[in-house]
Amino acid sequence: MRRLFWITVVLILVSVLLNHALAGEADETAAADAGIADLMHDRAPD
Repeated sequence: MRRLFWITVVLILVSVLLNHALAGEADETAAADAGIADLMHDRAPD
């Protein structure tokens, strides 16, 4: 029974860590896309 508890705890921790890692990656990608859009906008003739 105690073993099942620890397996559950580990699985929850791993899923939380993965969610944070994936969310961080998505934020970086969104920031990079926004930066590229800004560059393209700056280059567009007025």
